Amino acid sequence: MKLVITLILFISILQLGIQNVFACDCIPITVEDGINTSDVIFSGKVKSIKYLDNPKKTVESRIIVTFDVFQFWKGKVDREITLYTTYNRHSCQGYAFNNNGEYLVYANKQIDGNLGTNICKRTTLLSYAKDDLSVLSQGIIPTEGFESRKRNTFDFLPKLLPYLIVTVLVIGIMYKIFSAKIKQKYKK
Repeated sequence: MKLVITLILFISILQLGIQNVFACDCIPITVEDGINTSDVIFSGKVKSIKYLDNPKKTVESRIIVTFDVFQFWKGKVDREITLYTTYNRHSCQGYAFNNNGEYLVYANKQIDGNLGTNICKRTTLLSYAKDDLSVLSQGIIPTEGFESRKRNTFDFLPKLLPYLIVTVLVIGIMYKIFSAKIKQKYKK
């Protein structure tokens, strides 16, 4: 009986000292550090998640996450933005985004030029980002898509062309009228 009580006591003491163990342990960073170490900061809603690996066969699948952007604070951001990351379950790489989830995302350009993030950044659900949003204050609402940023400098000409034609015609007509009047004046 003493042995059973001792064993129960010993197991109870061991369980008190056990904490959750994760494969990744990130050093917490401040909002300011998150701002300073990120290339792009935006808030948005996950529009789609495309798995590049079979999630049933791979522990952490590579994913492409497309967001509809609400606003941004840093970087060049359009109404839609794409991140390349992994669906994180166990390591520090990637982030476990959910379809239709709304997030505050701290992203960096990766070696291949694409944007990515991980759980050690300050990326979080938008509903948990109150501290970040108070420091970031008002963001910028994106007003254009990627294609409009690529437009030619002279794209305004087709819209302006009718006005230019009318202006040239009016000036031509006025020139004819005034030159005819001036000729009549000198003939007299």
